[in-house]
Amino acid sequence: MQSTLHLQLQDGQLTGTISSPSGDTPINDATFKGNVLTFSATSGDDNTIRYSGTLSADTIKGTVIFPGRNGGDPVTHNWTAKRVLQTPPPPSS
Repeated sequence: MQSTLHLQLQDGQLTGTISSPSGDTPINDATFKGNVLTFSATSGDDNTIRYSGTLSADTIKGTVIFPGRNGGDPVTHNWTAKRVLQTPPPPSS
């Protein structure tokens, strides 16, 4: 599933949301140190999903850890994010 990660770093505080077909989810516990990004998000069924990744140029590559189902072992997947520059809307007349 493709999602969009919106990040904002302001006054040393990293915030953001993950936008997917099922809606927007705020990120939690976000840190960005050196070139390493970590954060978590809570799914609709109250499971915490943990993300970590390394920034290189305009790409973040890392892992996402989903909790195991029915008490099972967590499941880890690779993820990649590519920066897309947003163009501001034209000035209104």
